[in-house]
Amino acid sequence: MPVSTGKGNVRLDSFVTFERDVAARSIQRVNKLRVNRVTASVREGVSASVVQNKVNDALDKHLILPEGVSIEQHGEMQQFAEYLPTLIAIILIALVLVYAVMAAQFESLIDPFIIFATIPMLLIGVSLIHVLANQDFSLFSIVGIVALIGVVVNNGIVLVDAINYEVSKKKPINQSCIEVAVRRLRPILMTTLTTILGMFPMAFFPGEGADMMQPIALTFVGGMFTGAFMTLFLTPLLYSVFNKHKEAHFDDPMSLANQLAEYDEGLLNLDKV
Repeated sequence: MPVSTGKGNVRLDSFVTFERDVAARSIQRVNKLRVNRVTASVREGVSASVVQNKVNDALDKHLILPEGVSIEQHGEMQQFAEYLPTLIAIILIALVLVYAVMAAQFESLIDPFIIFATIPMLLIGVSLIHVLANQDFSLFSIVGIVALIGVVVNNGIVLVDAINYEVSKKKPINQSCIEVAVRRLRPILMTTLTTILGMFPMAFFPGEGADMMQPIALTFVGGMFTGAFMTLFLTPLLYSVFNKHKEAHFDDPMSLANQLAEYDEGLLNLDKV
């Protein structure tokens, strides 16, 4: 092929060579940087954490990056690592606010602590249900824990408030704890079973598009199961241990409760006169 120049025609093959090679069909750029994406899906039955470790090992052993080229990984594990500190901060702030509200309502720093003692026990059921279902712990699992804390704390609030009412009538601490736990057994079991049965289909038989909601449902099923039993057994036990001193003030004329009761009784007698 002749090529016209200022001094005449020149054959193209005199200064050009041809080679067969492979090139990208399209070039993608992000922030003015050339980017090439490699995507893959995790095979069913294999956890994302296991795949992530194998990918990292393969990159370290077999890939030598040329100068000016870098690798960035994105996916479920990276999102989990990125947002985990923020979610932990949210949980801690929520716990502090709930504790402050309960301390003001109960007028005690011990009763909210007794209720909060059951919260770490939720992780037993949450961890166990994820292992049995062969599911990874994800961001949605943490969201489920945040919602689960409120549900379980409600049961503890009702239980402690009922025990305080019985103790205010100068009943022995142990007797009050046993009577309230037996009385609240049926309501707590009913609410727990209805929640578990409602979440069960989504937790173990998710349909199309329900993959993101499955970790939340699994968290509720496992956490509600252990949370109910911990509330029924651990909360009365801790109450009897930390509030045993209240029995010593049942007949103390200088205690605030007895002084208020004596004042109310005096007002009642004046009304009768």
